[in-house]
Amino acid sequence: MGKDIKICVIGLGYVGLPLARLFSTKYPTVGFDMNRCRVDALNDGHDATLEVSDELLQDAIGKHGFRCTTDLDEIRDCNFYVVAVPTPVDDNNRPDLKALWGASETVGKVISKGDIVVYESTVYPGVTEEECLPVVERVSGLKFNEDFFAGYSPERINPGDKLHTVEKIKKVTSGSTPEIAEIVDGVYNSVLVNGTHKAPSIKVAEASKIIENSQRDVNIAFMNELAKIFNAMGIDTHDVIEAASSKWNFIKLTPGLVGGHCISVDPYYLIQKAQVYGVLPRVMSSARRLNDGMGAYVANQTIKAMNLKGVKVKDAKILILGITFKENCPDIRNTKIVDIYLRYKPLEALNVQVGQFKVPFSIENTHYVPLKYEFIEYSMAVCRLMGFTDVCGVNATGRDLGAQLYGGLIDRDGYSILNYNVGVFNGEGINTKDKNKSKDVVTRLMVQPLRALSFAGYYYWGEVGADYARRTRYGGGVCYDDGRWIARGEYIAGRTGIVSPDVAAPFDSRGYYAMAACWVTPKWLPAARFEQFDEVTGRSASRQTNYTAGVTWQPFKHLRCQLNYTYEQYGGTNPDRNAVKAMLTGIF
Repeated sequence: MGKDIKICVIGLGYVGLPLARLFSTKYPTVGFDMNRCRVDALNDGHDATLEVSDELLQDAIGKHGFRCTTDLDEIRDCNFYVVAVPTPVDDNNRPDLKALWGASETVGKVISKGDIVVYESTVYPGVTEEECLPVVERVSGLKFNEDFFAGYSPERINPGDKLHTVEKIKKVTSGSTPEIAEIVDGVYNSVLVNGTHKAPSIKVAEASKIIENSQRDVNIAFMNELAKIFNAMGIDTHDVIEAASSKWNFIKLTPGLVGGHCISVDPYYLIQKAQVYGVLPRVMSSARRLNDGMGAYVANQTIKAMNLKGVKVKDAKILILGITFKENCPDIRNTKIVDIYLRYKPLEALNVQVGQFKVPFSIENTHYVPLKYEFIEYSMAVCRLMGFTDVCGVNATGRDLGAQLYGGLIDRDGYSILNYNVGVFNGEGINTKDKNKSKDVVTRLMVQPLRALSFAGYYYWGEVGADYARRTRYGGGVCYDDGRWIARGEYIAGRTGIVSPDVAAPFDSRGYYAMAACWVTPKWLPAARFEQFDEVTGRSASRQTNYTAGVTWQPFKHLRCQLNYTYEQYGGTNPDRNAVKAMLTGIF
């Protein structure tokens, strides 16, 4: 580089701090982090993650001059910047690069001509050169590979592992030019016991890291699948593994929960990028789904075991030992132990649900399973006032991102007489980014005096879109379903508009329906429905009345055929029309 190396490590978590401490034994090193409390604790000689012992940290501070800071001015004289910030996924398991972009802006503010920036965060191939370095260029005004240079050396730290510590790990290194690759490799080689592997390019180094955890995820998923199979057969999985591992070339792995910030996250980065190139990674995607469901599987198996032993599940006291995602590590990020806890439902009257799920409004959307529904489409009132426009049983109709409290009170013969839901949602629907800072509120109360008879009332308040269009919805319904005869009716009304003096006044809408059906045989369900909806209450031209007759044929449990005829009658001068719809559904 033409000058002595002075290192700054940006991000002082599980990866950055051990690396910074190690670098400080050979080079002047500064640690940078935006978390003031974290920095103060480290300067006092204590690491809350327990990755670096107090003795080693205090030795680095006292003997090697290592220090941590939140001040950009204290890192301007560095010339070798290492970025080690988290790369999580969002609620939809899509790569979240905000921390990387923020760290790249930080580098751009302090980097000088001739300096090198090395990224360690786990990413899909191309992120360093396509997402990070353009940010550094924009903020600094310098030109990549002319004024400053880059490298990539993926982290390989195993949190909680006191045997394979950072200095004992063989690191992959790379650089943006052959000369820079040599410099980066030399810096890392100087502090590592087992040396390095120099990759031919940054993209190769990025790919090498992401497939490490993807491979482990797939391997664990295979063992988890075997565990499910052998458990169903009444065979001890561990006994099977011990027997199989007696062969010299058998890879001995064990089933388990996959959580944390690496194995449960990194595969999504490669899955997302692969789809950009038209490739659907079926094996990786299936492995992720299987491993994400193991917490619920463990809980269900425990409940089954309790039932076999005669232990009453309700009001049972269950001890869960350990809440972190792995042993000897205080990190609770993405721990699957939480899934076990939630599935146990320790309080029947108070449960928590977070994620994308059905909005608790209308009997049709929450009380009924979609594939059990008698018609192809929801009623007009539900569709138009709540935006549930998809056909029943297809996609994720009526879902949104949010959280809710729910539960049942006053138990009777296996069901609750009183049930409630209170939820907060984005208000934009499934897989749609929220367009404002407002959240929607939904409440629902259902009374079930008899197993076959339910009464429900519900209320919805929210603001949708960037213009904060206000909407309120309320209604009530009744449902009778004894397994053969089905009768249901609902009334739903609402107000839509923007509370502003310079726009039109809000308008009211309302609708209702009544339906009846009967399973004449176990395979045939004829049904009829009358419904009416006023788009603008008091304006007859906006009224629509539908008369629907339908039949459902389910020859076996995996196949469902539906045929609906609807006579649509419109107010005003609009002509009436006939509509015929058919749907074939595979149930898996």
